[in-house]
This record gives sequence, structure tokens and C-alpha cells, in this order.
Amino acid sequence: MAEKKTNTPVQKRGPQKSAKGSAGRGAAPLPQDRPPSEKEIVQPSVPKALEAFLLEIDALANTLSLVTPLVRLSADTTWKALNDFLNSRCKMSNGGKTFTIPTDEYLDFINIRRQSQRSRRALQIIPRSFLASLISHYDAFTGSLLRALFFMKPEVLNSSERQFSFKDLVSFESISAAREWIVDKEVETLLRESHAEQFKWMEKKFATPLTKDLPSWPTFVEVTERRNLFVHCNGIVSAQYLAVCSQNGVDCSKATVGMELHVTPQYFQDAYATIVEIGLKLAHVLWRRLKPEEMDKADTSLNNLCLDLIRDEKYAVARNLLDFAAQFNKFGSETIRMILILNRAQTYKWSGHEKRAKGILAAEDWMAANEKFQLAAAVLNDDFKTAAKVMKHIGAESSPSKGDYKEWPMFKVFRTSPEFAATYKEVFGRPFGEVTAEEISEKKEVKSIQ
Repeated sequence: MAEKKTNTPVQKRGPQKSAKGSAGRGAAPLPQDRPPSEKEIVQPSVPKALEAFLLEIDALANTLSLVTPLVRLSADTTWKALNDFLNSRCKMSNGGKTFTIPTDEYLDFINIRRQSQRSRRALQIIPRSFLASLISHYDAFTGSLLRALFFMKPEVLNSSERQFSFKDLVSFESISAAREWIVDKEVETLLRESHAEQFKWMEKKFATPLTKDLPSWPTFVEVTERRNLFVHCNGIVSAQYLAVCSQNGVDCSKATVGMELHVTPQYFQDAYATIVEIGLKLAHVLWRRLKPEEMDKADTSLNNLCLDLIRDEKYAVARNLLDFAAQFNKFGSETIRMILILNRAQTYKWSGHEKRAKGILAAEDWMAANEKFQLAAAVLNDDFKTAAKVMKHIGAESSPSKGDYKEWPMFKVFRTSPEFAATYKEVFGRPFGEVTAEEISEKKEVKSIQ
């Protein structure tokens, strides 16, 4: 069961008005160019950084899946137009290897061929651009996460060797403003390093191993290095790409210097899953390390993010993260521990690993738990008769509510059963599928049990 989520907007420092007479034509100085004022300092937080990160890269992944069919249709259409032109308006010879284009048709040929070339090239470069953007959002998330961690545990900055002049010192309004300046400089410097170097720095700074027993690490390094190739080398494999990948356990046996790399739909999905995994695991390892007293808050945040993935049917990504959560030695509460177990079981169930799901459930004594947990375990075990009995006993005035039965992913199969239909009508006094006009227009946020 998760606490009710609140969609708190991520606050950002916007550009400030430039002082009269400053350099540039009305250009605002960047925050790192001068000390921030007390009013400009916004308290960052790990949950805000995580929610914004997942929202942004989900938007990227969803948009690419919408754009790709349109670009492919354009490529197919222009290719067909080129072939139609050659077959109907040109003379073919040499067994179809040579075409003679009429002089008065040559300009049309050039235009049609150019359109075809552009469309086919777009099929290659658009996924590349989305991959580059994916890593850019990860980098922005890393910056937001580090700012949140530094504010969460200011003493981490005590070892910073950052220096500033007396002029800078007297311009700070407070110690908080000075700290903000140091944080910005630390983050700005770190983000210029390679992703592998960033992890080494964080392991040292926070005294926590981050890449040990992390199977996705080689994939993460390869994705970030491939992004660098697209940004700087037009996707052409370089010696540096091969060297960095080899140093981090990436199999580069099929890649050679000078080869052009691409981004297939499957590659992008795998890259997305890896970036989600690395980002969320990084945040939660460091959060729990620096603020163990916020363990319940951290567990709830992880569960809520996994629920979003489950609702989007991204079961493999959610499963990976919930497997990670299952390795925790401590939890914020017994309640959140059981919630994470139930959600882990349903990710296995919905991704076709029924036996594994039942094994996870069998490891717990659900009869000693709260009734809604008993209901959830019965539903996930496909024991709909028991689920119906518990549902009746819970009634209409407790949790799960009427809306919960309609929204929770774990009920998606149970909702189609005769047991559910009969019990729902008995408990709530009307058929499941019946809704009033008032309910349709009602803008009410439904709480989540998982």
C-alpha cells in the first residue's frame, strides 16, 4: 500500500534580471557567475528529482514510439514514389541496373530522390536524437540528485576544496548562499566528467559502493558512450569508445573503428530500462545511506515510482527495481515491506512468470496480515473465492474503496471474474460497470493501495 502521491512541481531557479550596466545586452548572469541571493535558493529534494526524472524520460520513450511509425510511413511513401518514377517515367536497361531519365524529367527525379534520402536518413537520426536526449535528462537528474543530497547532508561538503575570493565571500548574503554556490560548482565540475568517473567520485564522496553487483553497469556505460559518438562523431565508432567500453566489461567484439552505430527500437527500450534502473537505484542507495531516518519515506517513494511503471505495463523495469528493494536489510515499516512484496509479485505475474510470483507470495504469512493484504494475496494467487469472501468482509466503507477496485492493477484479472461481479454488486449496491454522469465528470484522485 502506498501513501497518496502528491504531484509537487519541481521548482527551478529561473534566470534573474541583469544589473544595470552588466555585460551583454540585457543578458541575465547565470547562477554560477555570481553568488545566489537567499530568495533564489530553493530547497531541492530526492523525491522531486526522481518524479521529474521518470516523467521526462517516460515522455521521451512514449513520444519516440509515436514518432517512429510516422517517419517510417514517410520513408516508405517517398521510396515508393521514387520507384514509381523510375518504373513509369524512365527507360530501364542492363537488367534493371540502369535507368535513363528524360531530360525534362530530371529535376523531378532529383527532388523525389532527395525526399526519399531525407526520409530514410530521418529513420536513423531521430532515434539517435532521442537517445542523446535520454542521457541529457539523466545528466540533469544527476545534478538535481546531488544538490538534494548535499542539502540533505551538508557535512558531505566539508571535504570540498572549492575556493573563492574575498570579493566573492563578502558578496554572499548568508552561509546558505555560500553553500549553494559551492554546490553548483561541485555539480558543474562533476558533470563534465565521464559517467564512469562520476560514479567513482560519488563512491568516494559518499563512502558507498555503487557499481558492485550491478549487472546493468556495462550496458549503462555502453549507452552513454554511444550517445557521445552520436553527439561528437555522427555515430562512427572511435578508439576511445572501444577503450572505455572494454574497461567496463562491455562486449565490443562486433564493433570496429569506423563502423557506424544506430539505435533500433529494441535498443532504445533497453537503454530506457537501463537508465531508469541506474537512476532510481543510485538515488535510493545514497538516500538510504545518508538519511536512514527517512527510510519509510524512501521506501514509499520507490514503491510509488514502481506503481507508475506497473500501470504503464513496464513490468520488466518495475520487476528489476522491486528485486532491488527485496535485498534491503531494513524497511521503514512492516506495512511498506509487505506492499513492496505484493507489487513485486504482481510484476512477475503480469510478465508471465506465474510460478515465481506464487513463490514470492508463499514466503509470507498473509493470514496474519491486514485484510486488504489478504485480499491482494488471494487475488494474485487467483483464489477468487477467498478474495470474494474477504472483499465482502471489508465492505464498502473501508479500503479498498469502490474506486480502488476499478483502478488498482492487481485487480485487472479479478475484475473479469464472476466472483468479482457478484461481490461488487452486493457490497456497493450496483453493477461494476454502471457509472453515473456525475462520476464521469468527477475530477477525484483515486488513492492507491499498492
